[in-house]
Formats: sequence, C-alpha cells, structure tokens
Amino acid sequence: MILLLLSLIQAIDMPVQCQSFYDLADKLYQDNPQSEEILFRSTINRAYYGAFHATKIYLGLKGEIPHSVVISKLERKHRYLGGLLGSLFTTRKDADYEIGASITQSEARKALKKADIIIHSLCTHP
Repeated sequence: MILLLLSLIQAIDMPVQCQSFYDLADKLYQDNPQSEEILFRSTINRAYYGAFHATKIYLGLKGEIPHSVVISKLERKHRYLGGLLGSLFTTRKDADYEIGASITQSEARKALKKADIIIHSLCTHP
C-alpha cells in the first residue's frame, strides 16, 4: 500500500494545486480493488482538501484560516456550494477522527462527487 501511495504522489505534477488533491483522491478511489477502508478514508480527506483549497483560492484567502470561516464565507456567496463544503467537512472529520466508525465506498464516492462539483463550479465560474 505504501508503494501505491508513493507512486500516486509521484504521478502528480508539482507544484501542487487544488486539482492535484482531487486527482489523488480519485486515484485512491479507483485503485482500490480490495475495497480497503483506509483508502476510502484517504479519498475523503484528499477530496475535501481539494475543495477546501479551491474555495480559498476562489475567495482570495491565503494562509491558515479556520475551516469554519472558509465554509461560512462560501455559504454567503454560494449557499449551495457552501452547504456541500460544510457537508464534506463533516464527512472528512468522521473519516479522519472516528476510527471506530465504518467508512464505506459509497461515502467516498459521494465525497468525490461533492468535491468535483465545488472545484469545477468555482474554477469555471469566478
């Protein structure tokens, strides 16, 4: 599994961009023939951070900013997208911190879809 992650990271062009996080999330999801939960968790994490960084860029925010502030600012500009980012944030926290909870393939697929909507909406409609 470590070799898989290293090869995926090396496959992404540098410098890292918000789309790079999403691309890695998608690769983790697609390259998971044994349906390993840890890869579903990692998919959700990377998908969220792709959407989070796309939002920061869209809003012109730099540096370390609390996630709740970024989500609130997006909700004020785009209620629907802000709601998606807030939902994705909750899913990401569960995937990262609720070790006893079961994280499913369906949750990972939904996280990818939400991140895709956010990233493409913000990157194509400034």
